[in-house]
Amino acid sequence: MLHIVKVPLGCSAADIFFEKAMARGYNDVMLVTSSRALVQRARSRGVNAVNFDYLANAVLRQRGVDHVRKISRRTQELIVGKILHRLAQEGKLHYFAGLVSKKGFLRSMTALMDQIGSCGATPDEIATAFSHWEGRSESFCQKDREVAEVYREYLAYLIRHDVFDVQGLYRMAVETVSALDGTSSPFSWKALYVMGFYQFDALQLEMIRQLSRFLDIWIALPYEAQRPELYGVTEFTYGSLMGYATPEQISFSPTRERKPALRHILQGLRNPAAKSVPVADGIEIWQTADKNEEIRTVLRDIKLQIRDRKVRPDEIAVVVRRMDEYSGIRALCDEYGIPVQMTAGASLSANPLFNYMLAGLKLASLHGREKADACIRFLSLPMQRFILGLPVEIVTEIAAQRYYTNCEAFMEQMFRRVENAALSSLWELIKQIPAEAAPADYCKLLENLLDSLSLFPKAGLLYRQGDLSLQEFKNIVCAAEAIRSLLQKIPQDYHLGGSGDRNISCAVFADVLAEAAEEEMLSLRPENKEGILVLSAVNLEEISCRQVYVLGLQENQFPFLKKENWIYNDSERNELASLGIDLPRSADGYQEDIHFFANACVAAEERLVLAYSTEDDRNVSPYINEIRALFTNLEIQKKSWEETVENSLSRKEMETSLVRKGETGRLGRLVDPLLAEAGQSDAKRTGNEPKWNGMLEDEFLVQQVGKNIGNRFSASKLETFRQCPFKFLVMYGWQQQETEPAEEDIDPMRRGSLLHTVLERFVSRHLGEGLESSRTKELQDELDAVFEDVCREMGEDGRIFTGDLWNYDKEQLRVMLHRWLKQEISYSEAGNLRPVYTEKEFGRKDETEFSLDLENGERIFLNGKIDRIDRAENAYYITDYKSGDAPARKDFMDKDLQMPLYILAAETLFAKNENAAVIGGSYYTLKKGERKSDFCFSGRAAENVIIPWKSRPTKKDADGNRTGFADSAALCQALKETVGNMLQQMRNGRFSPTPTNGCEAYCPAARICRAAVLSPDSNEEESDG
Repeated sequence: MLHIVKVPLGCSAADIFFEKAMARGYNDVMLVTSSRALVQRARSRGVNAVNFDYLANAVLRQRGVDHVRKISRRTQELIVGKILHRLAQEGKLHYFAGLVSKKGFLRSMTALMDQIGSCGATPDEIATAFSHWEGRSESFCQKDREVAEVYREYLAYLIRHDVFDVQGLYRMAVETVSALDGTSSPFSWKALYVMGFYQFDALQLEMIRQLSRFLDIWIALPYEAQRPELYGVTEFTYGSLMGYATPEQISFSPTRERKPALRHILQGLRNPAAKSVPVADGIEIWQTADKNEEIRTVLRDIKLQIRDRKVRPDEIAVVVRRMDEYSGIRALCDEYGIPVQMTAGASLSANPLFNYMLAGLKLASLHGREKADACIRFLSLPMQRFILGLPVEIVTEIAAQRYYTNCEAFMEQMFRRVENAALSSLWELIKQIPAEAAPADYCKLLENLLDSLSLFPKAGLLYRQGDLSLQEFKNIVCAAEAIRSLLQKIPQDYHLGGSGDRNISCAVFADVLAEAAEEEMLSLRPENKEGILVLSAVNLEEISCRQVYVLGLQENQFPFLKKENWIYNDSERNELASLGIDLPRSADGYQEDIHFFANACVAAEERLVLAYSTEDDRNVSPYINEIRALFTNLEIQKKSWEETVENSLSRKEMETSLVRKGETGRLGRLVDPLLAEAGQSDAKRTGNEPKWNGMLEDEFLVQQVGKNIGNRFSASKLETFRQCPFKFLVMYGWQQQETEPAEEDIDPMRRGSLLHTVLERFVSRHLGEGLESSRTKELQDELDAVFEDVCREMGEDGRIFTGDLWNYDKEQLRVMLHRWLKQEISYSEAGNLRPVYTEKEFGRKDETEFSLDLENGERIFLNGKIDRIDRAENAYYITDYKSGDAPARKDFMDKDLQMPLYILAAETLFAKNENAAVIGGSYYTLKKGERKSDFCFSGRAAENVIIPWKSRPTKKDADGNRTGFADSAALCQALKETVGNMLQQMRNGRFSPTPTNGCEAYCPAARICRAAVLSPDSNEEESDG
């Protein structure tokens, strides 16, 4: 017999059912509940309590059916996928033919199989309903026939292989009970008490009906006839049960005393007769700027309540609609020191050890550059230090040397640099992973790989040495065991899905493994049974607390908007319901959520806080307006707090406040003194504190930096200091050159090197010659041949990667060289300067050594390589090629020290020996094919030299007036003054950052630069006019 007990909002049948169950005896009764908490609560009272799935299994076991094999969701998808592919091959799928291989379609179809199964319809009933569906187009009729066929094949597979999904389990239990004759109970129990549920699907309802033939069943269902909008989610279940149930009139009173405001919400929510009343205390609405502030505001309030002993932690509940929207709340509870009844966990897919295994597996599915890149990433993982003892800096260094197009070449270089037996062993195991194999074979290989890592002995040794905490040790051990368990489950899923022997690609298996890991949770810290409750509103049945905080009351978050299933949309599902096939609709979520929200509100005995943020410009939840409508004066409180030392409620807040206030002393007592000092870096930078702005004060440190800098300088080294002393300090004082891996496209440095090499070889063939336009075709062919040779050589030694991107870059470079040749011929015909040297080096410890004696008596040595020297009569002219932009003319003898340095070096080392003089120089910008920023001495006669481009002396004095350099002596004196001032700054330890628009995005000092000015280089250039 079936009894229905209607439970009003805010009331509970728990105590009544517990008493009835205990009166009948433990073995004669089973209490079926909706949640683990209710099961535990009932068992603590001595009641035999289970969930609904257990009931179905128990029914089958008592009837001698004990071979039930329940399948996972992954197995369901494998079965449905196998059916879809077979039907497609047999030509039975037309509507869905193009979607069979789509992962999203497979998941949607599997979900649809579950939904159809839950409505309790047989394949014949589904086919009949579809055939009577009027107004369907032929295309949609074809869809219906295919869905019916897939459902028929799916159920047939389950029956044939003796496996069951959840719906199949219920269906089997129903069929088993319905086949029984007589009225005497074939079960060991005499009664069932069912509570905590707000609805049942068709199969569950049928199981209840069949069991009620033999058992005395009592069901407590939340329902009030006068508030239909509040119980829309229960309406169908209530109506179905009342068709054969006996209503029991039990008088309920609220299980606990509530404050007047909360009692008014209990009575007035979705009640058409409710009236607005003045609000007293007990209900608050909070608005914050963002989600992080929303959570922190709530937790700060809770911390104060607990600290001031106003309430115990286990008397507080924090409620959200979906836990995944607030995944960081456990960590924040730990930060504030709030005990919490919530396990701290993380998905296995986020675990470093799992990602290490996955990265090694994926190598087998890749080829060429893609595999080389993945190999570099794999060996650069931080876990390599622990597992292999491999310095990842070496990996980065080798990766930066050339562009590797295959993994074997990279590993060959690795083994040359590193003698590591563990790496060799690991690499051999990875090489054994095939491109295709059965899932069980992949799992076995990965288990062997896991064993070979010897994780437990390594972790144990580090723990004993104090290099690994107990929690870190536990995380490694738990992750390894979870991975091993997962590798044992996957073959079982494939076997039950009928695909155990089918080979799949390594890439597909890697995706399967990653998806499976997302469903596995690792417990990082246990829950505290005396802590606050943090739970989803879905699990709030039969729970009450003194204080309840409901978070996330924004539109589409609470209530949560469910997406329509695209195979059958809501409109189609409404039509199917009229045909007896009642599938869930997205609008059903709104009926569920008002039930969840009502439970959250009435769970509060003394205080209810409703919180939301204005983040992402979302509208406030309509529930907020419903609650406000119940009161005449309930205002929204805008919440925030001032982050001060006095207001700090967590160590992190205290540290942040101390940093902002500049109290390094107090901060140093909480954290490492160096960390405390670093935390003040921004404040000290803006306050111009010397040592945080590149100003070295320690004499010994200044001396050591000076030794690293040395007394040998190139133009580039000097210009780096001129551009930014702090960058210079990082590069040359601390010798921190940031390494960047080689990329597929050619970077500016390699591009410049290639162009310089081509021009050096080409011009070297024509020293002393004038180029004529009549020979343009011949010269262009020659230039192309040189270009091809250099490209081939750089490709062979790995300096460039000759892939698809290179083909485009190569043609751009060829165009650039042709433009240069055209302009070079024009210059040659219009003037009489002819190239006599290329790539002329100076500054070696030989006859080309070039020094500069400064005013303070210090001597420095300068070095460099002059791209090209031209000559006409007894006059030399310097040329430097630039693949990018040339320095602006206004920067001569300022940021541009290369040209004056090269002019003086050529004058001193080469020209004087040949009774010649350098008259000037210029930059040759290859991308524009013209000379820029030209310079010539004002006091040197060059009557016999014809310069076909503008050339003039340039230097601005302190007032901005242009002044000329008469000869090299004047230029040398100016260079001595400029460099001398720079050297004086270096020797005094003055390396303050220079915030300019010219900061490079990839500056090696960027991460520690106190200027914090990283903007694109404007590359502005003064007009040559």
